[in-house]
Amino acid sequence: MNPSKNRVIAVILSLFVLPGFGHVYLGKKVKGYLIGVVVCLILLALFILFERELLHQASLLNDQRMILSSIFDLAARAWRTHRTIFLSGLSLLGLIWIFAAVDTARKG
Repeated sequence: MNPSKNRVIAVILSLFVLPGFGHVYLGKKVKGYLIGVVVCLILLALFILFERELLHQASLLNDQRMILSSIFDLAARAWRTHRTIFLSGLSLLGLIWIFAAVDTARKG
């Protein structure tokens, strides 16, 4: 670890920018990029799953005006359909986020 690098800044980067950025800041680029890529892939997978389910729910409606007027209802249905997957993915993201921040603070 470079002694001139501030560990507090690294933790802030991990908490508020993206998990893994603190590691990159401290010079642990491989670990930082790996954490960042994993987080981005999980977010992308959750987004694609939600979008596909939202489009599926919208395809069940016949009238385009109904789709626009009930977009929140469609989103709620999409959430309910895959709630377990979404909650598991979000929980995994939370654990990775906490791990990255704690690991940055402890080991630098």
